[in-house]
Amino acid sequence: MPNISSKDLKPHPLSMVDRNGRLFWFNDQLYRGISSDWALFYRNLFELGIVQELIQEDLLVETEITNLHSDEWAMILNHKIIPFVTYPHEWCDLMLKDAALLILDLNLKLNKYDLINYDPRILNILFNGCKPIYVDFCSIVSVNDRKISSEKTYEKFRMDFLTPLELMSKGCYSISRSLMKDNYYRQNKLIQELAKLKERDKSDRFGIDSLLKKIIKVARRYTPGPIRPWVKNRFVSTKRSLFFKNQKSHSDFLNRLKAEVENIKIPSLNIQQSNCYDNFFSSFVPSDKWTAKQESIQKIFSELKPNSVLDTDSDRGWYSQLAGRCGSQVVAFDEDEACASKLYIDSKKNNLSVIPLVMDWTSQHSDLSNDYFSSIKDRLKCDLVLSLTLMQHLTLKSHINLEQTLIRLSHFSKRWVLIEFISHPELEKFIPPEAQYVYERWQNIPQYTMDEFVNIIKSQFPEVKIFPSSSETRKLLLCDKVPSEPRFTNYQ
Repeated sequence: MPNISSKDLKPHPLSMVDRNGRLFWFNDQLYRGISSDWALFYRNLFELGIVQELIQEDLLVETEITNLHSDEWAMILNHKIIPFVTYPHEWCDLMLKDAALLILDLNLKLNKYDLINYDPRILNILFNGCKPIYVDFCSIVSVNDRKISSEKTYEKFRMDFLTPLELMSKGCYSISRSLMKDNYYRQNKLIQELAKLKERDKSDRFGIDSLLKKIIKVARRYTPGPIRPWVKNRFVSTKRSLFFKNQKSHSDFLNRLKAEVENIKIPSLNIQQSNCYDNFFSSFVPSDKWTAKQESIQKIFSELKPNSVLDTDSDRGWYSQLAGRCGSQVVAFDEDEACASKLYIDSKKNNLSVIPLVMDWTSQHSDLSNDYFSSIKDRLKCDLVLSLTLMQHLTLKSHINLEQTLIRLSHFSKRWVLIEFISHPELEKFIPPEAQYVYERWQNIPQYTMDEFVNIIKSQFPEVKIFPSSSETRKLLLCDKVPSEPRFTNYQ
């Protein structure tokens, strides 16, 4: 039995307060040490086949018992590494809804074995492609260890899932995402402020909830100590019956909560048409209808065979789906909510490993990075980065320039970046007619020739190969951090 020393272990930054065990990295693998008080309990879950059942039904991250030994831990588990860590405020609306349903399905399954998930937090879910997966193994405990409070469970679930989903259902996406980020730290300040603005629910138009709170407050102050537990139980049961009328069991509560989530209608948003993107969505089977740009990118995917691809401006996601069909794990950014949702639907339908995220990669404000949360460049770094609208961004956005943007793309990329060069005169057609200030900026931005543009790219990527694109005024530039032997026979 191999013995590992605690000094060789790298603690996971988000695993600090779990009393049952700790996550850590060792030899580029993700492990979880289980304390002596809990080792027998979790070993029994494996022996009974419960863990395997949860994994088979895609409810829990793949986990197995190892033969590693440590003086600190009685048992060590190995978890499958989910390729990309994404945060809920980056998910599209349908991803959030699927994550909510996953939590409820997991708890319904656990309930059959007298188990509960005592920490159903939204941050305990990651997406493996289009599949949400629960990853906090040690939050699964016996019902005898933790008392079930439907009210507390509902409150946590409401904060993490219901309120953000309800806001999205009303088109308030920015508020919803701000709320989720606020809730990561359990500050709840934003939701408290929103609650003050929200009109009193019809079910409470007579002030029943407020009256109950006042009664409980008075009861706490004046009830004699010896009979306080009895009074508390009476009031709690009365209050609970009002909040959860006709609740027969915990499973009944979970099923009603699941129905509530399923009944939240996600709006069908119209995709914002932009001439920054290719206005086509052709078949993924190569044909004479394909443009030279499509043919070049398909050839690049086939030759490079990147394990991972980041599409920084996916739009409807044709190139993201093409990469997924070529076997790559894909992360796709877009600022448009409708584009991300449509790509999620398509990828899920075709079982593609694509994670669509609502994000403006050119904005520093889109990155959440501190001691607990990793930055985009660390958690979403990919072999190949597609930046097919870089020139449009340089034209339309005043807060970026070419040199800074290339550095940022280099941070996202393990090896390659694919950029579409567009001649300066053609960039004028991307400017909205009403945006006079953008037109003035376009007149003053550097008018790069192809050679000048390539020379600037080489400050970050020593090797640049040129491929044909959809017109003579456009070229695809495959930028490589590592000069290598020629892979392509027909590039320009």
